[in-house]
Amino acid sequence: MGVSERRLQEREQRRHTIVDTALQVFSEQGIKDATIDEIANRAELGKGTIYYYFSSKEEILEGAIEATVDAHFEGLFERTDQLKTPYDIAEALLVGCVNNFRKNPAMFKVLYMVLTEPRNAHPGVLKGFVRRHMTWLDDLKALAVPILEAHDLEPSPFLHFVGTHVHGIMVLASSGRSVDGLLNDSLIALKSILDKKP
Repeated sequence: MGVSERRLQEREQRRHTIVDTALQVFSEQGIKDATIDEIANRAELGKGTIYYYFSSKEEILEGAIEATVDAHFEGLFERTDQLKTPYDIAEALLVGCVNNFRKNPAMFKVLYMVLTEPRNAHPGVLKGFVRRHMTWLDDLKALAVPILEAHDLEPSPFLHFVGTHVHGIMVLASSGRSVDGLLNDSLIALKSILDKKP
């Protein structure tokens, strides 16, 4: 590895460290009360180094939420050949999101802090979230629509219902409820609802 490649790798690692540390600080102290000083202190970096990578706390939050959205949906449909029924789609979404939550609960807690604040509190952050979320949703629809239509289900209401279910689980898990219990209860409920479909 050359010098320039190593420097680029070091910069990416430092940026990643800042974002990860910021997620922990935001998660513990709240977005409003978190400070650049605390993020720098915990990351064991100078405050100037933080400002080299991010111009403000809001910009750090934006970078953190972008990483969170990517992690939220990472690997949810790696085995698409096994999706045959609407329940398979719902289960893949719920299990995948819960598995991603287990990897970094602080990340999800901060995401839902942002999503539950007034819309004008973090407009740049929300814009990035919505853009990434819509792209992922388009990919999900392309995969799910043929399966759902083959089972006489309207794709949009079904996907909105399951998406709302996923968000509910993530909010409750972020508040300290057992993610395993929430997942189990949700899968039982969804199975019951879908089995009773005429």
